[in-house]
Amino acid sequence: ASAFSSTGELNTRLSCFTTNLTLYRSTGIAVYVAAKAVEVLFRAAEAKGKVKALPHGDVLLYACGVCVLLHYAVIDPAVLPRAYWTFATTVSDNKVAMVNRGAWLDIGWGSPVP
Repeated sequence: ASAFSSTGELNTRLSCFTTNLTLYRSTGIAVYVAAKAVEVLFRAAEAKGKVKALPHGDVLLYACGVCVLLHYAVIDPAVLPRAYWTFATTVSDNKVAMVNRGAWLDIGWGSPVP
């Protein structure tokens, strides 16, 4: 069974994702929609045989999303919504908050803890 009944349906979903990313000013919504778009595209490609099915592919996609979130939590935490910062500190047992960002701030890269 195909994930989408036609190419038109895939294009419609992609345009909805793109519209959501451009119309909403919320970083939280943009991050969520981008992660969902990657998941939908991967599942559609998997259903059409364009990519091989990955064992535990959903876990891999989740891990990649958390990796991006933790990257921003370490490098540039000021851009994260408060809920994402709370998630990152909870998942890392507050180690993300203890990272010394002084060197990065001195060269103009990153931001202080929110």
